[in-house]
Amino acid sequence: MSMCYHRFTDGETLKTFTCEEKNLWNPTSVVPDCVSEDTQQADYKFVASINYRANGAVDRSCLKPYSELVSEYYEELNNVLTQRCSAVNVNMNVSFWEAKASKLDENVIQVIQNTYLGLQLPQPLLEKMID
Repeated sequence: MSMCYHRFTDGETLKTFTCEEKNLWNPTSVVPDCVSEDTQQADYKFVASINYRANGAVDRSCLKPYSELVSEYYEELNNVLTQRCSAVNVNMNVSFWEAKASKLDENVIQVIQNTYLGLQLPQPLLEKMID
């Protein structure tokens, strides 16, 4: 789900996108831009949900340590993805925070990952998108 705290360029404030194994993204793989009416920044705040199948039973006591382990890699992931996603005149800020693990089945773990993607647009491009 993509939640726009400002507005999407089509005027909507909430859009849901899904992708399941061996299926295409629904309704589309392209998420429209989310822009602020007051700044030069376009933001995406989204949640990624990933299911893992373990080789054996997973004890609930392992869930919190797993989330804590994932969080140790946030800074490195943020830096690498921010660099890879930025281009000339467009600076990206990718930030992961708060992974939560839960047990779906005896040997299936679901990890919910909150993510922020900030796009700093040049003013002429932003004005063109808002018009």
